[in-house]
Amino acid sequence: VAEGRTSHYAVVPATDPELVDACFRLGFGHQHVHAIGEPLDEAPALPEGIVVRRAQREDIEALVRLDMSLGEHQVRSPVFSQVVPASFEETLAEWNEDFDDPTYTTFVAERDGVVVGSAVGCAIEASSMHRSLALPAGAGFLGFAAVLPEHRGLGLGRILGEAILVWAKEAGYPTVVTDWRMTNLLSSRTWPRLGFRPTFFRLFRAIA
Repeated sequence: VAEGRTSHYAVVPATDPELVDACFRLGFGHQHVHAIGEPLDEAPALPEGIVVRRAQREDIEALVRLDMSLGEHQVRSPVFSQVVPASFEETLAEWNEDFDDPTYTTFVAERDGVVVGSAVGCAIEASSMHRSLALPAGAGFLGFAAVLPEHRGLGLGRILGEAILVWAKEAGYPTVVTDWRMTNLLSSRTWPRLGFRPTFFRLFRAIA
């Protein structure tokens, strides 16, 4: 604190309630969840008018809007993230550069022929968030999922999550990992319903 380091983080096992409680009593709050689940053999039947498929280059502008929509959602209540979303031009340049990278597998969800959601899967080793004990070797990773605001509440996030879980099974991953902001209520409701179980919590405090 004397050196000006007033943002403090602790990553603790979700399975150790005494340790979590000790951190809470030191003023830490629950900011982030790391969780693990199992792949799916097959996804449930899709509702009428919904299609899930691999992304194509002509989807890039829609993927950019979806990428930005997640950042915009995170800065609002109740998440209040301080990460400023990148501009359309910056995000577009990243997608154009990385789209053909085989490290990542991207799915889109169409509603009545329009791309309204996306999700990205990869190996857990490609994630910068998961390190040390929080990195189960050989796992798949649900690294990103978003649905445009006007299409939320229809179950598309769950459908995209199921697509990643089926992809993980086909790719031979024995488990799948994801993470989310605890205060992102959409994620906190959707991912546990898909079978994701908390493994680690990232706790945070700010010394004012």
